[in-house]
Amino acid sequence: MASSIHSGRLNPVVRTRVRAPSARGLLATAVALVVGISGAVLAAGGSYAYLNATTPAGDAATITAGSAELLVSHGGGTPAQTVAIPATGLQSMLPGDRAQRQFVLHNTGVVPLDVSAFTLESTAWELRAASGACGGAALPGAPLDGVSTTIVPSLAAGATATVCLEVRLPAAAPAGSENSSGSFTITLDGIQVAP
Repeated sequence: MASSIHSGRLNPVVRTRVRAPSARGLLATAVALVVGISGAVLAAGGSYAYLNATTPAGDAATITAGSAELLVSHGGGTPAQTVAIPATGLQSMLPGDRAQRQFVLHNTGVVPLDVSAFTLESTAWELRAASGACGGAALPGAPLDGVSTTIVPSLAAGATATVCLEVRLPAAAPAGSENSSGSFTITLDGIQVAP
């Protein structure tokens, strides 16, 4: 027959004694962490150097710096970085009128360029630009605004491209904008085309 001891308590309390870590134990743990981390860093550095070996290219490698320069001209004028297009015929515009002017882009650099245009000014007039000579028909697409729009893709080094600029006073232009004058700036960006 088995015997059992009954203490009379339903839930006996078990007590354990927790000791606070000693300074010596903390120091030993800190030293172990520093040694472990240092070893991992040194091993990683050695692996990095081992896996990233280099070999000289010799005389076969040549690096050449190129240049990109975009100039603009109007009416047969000398190409320059800034050109003023005469406002003749633009001052007396009525809502619904539009006028077109041509200018020429000159890539005088040694790399091909994608040329884009934008304007940051807010005016009553809508500005549009497209590659090619002005033909009289309204230019399609959205007006230039703060978003850069490609107008001449891949303008070759040393080449030129004619661009048509259209100034349009929309039929819904605010009252007082007819027969008025204003000014605007179009920014042309040339971005190198990847070879």
